Amino acid sequence: MTYDDPETMQNALAAFKSGIDMIRSTFGLIEDVKGILPDTKEKQAIEASLNASETQLLIAEAQIAQSLGYTLCRCDMPPTPMFKIGYRDSRSGKRDFIDVHECPKCHQNDAGPWQFSKTVGDGG
Repeated sequence: MTYDDPETMQNALAAFKSGIDMIRSTFGLIEDVKGILPDTKEKQAIEASLNASETQLLIAEAQIAQSLGYTLCRCDMPPTPMFKIGYRDSRSGKRDFIDVHECPKCHQNDAGPWQFSKTVGDGG
């Protein structure tokens, strides 16, 4: 299987996302089961292990997002992938544009002090 074909890469990423979603749902089930356990040292150990696993999953997601070219916001640890919401003029005098990204958690963007044209979430 070669990854230079966009369709193959898209299918591989979709399968990977499906796997991540399955892991997330498993964490949800474990959280539900944890809630009905009596408060013991075993429950505390399960909680600590679950918290560590969730952190590792978030770190893995950030690393994958970065390797795919996403900009990361440092508002939280692990970093949060930022999503493209628009563009701004490069201010170089040419007609080239720079993508603007926004963090879904803190809503900070990387446009700096410049105005930008929003292409996502503004109703059109």
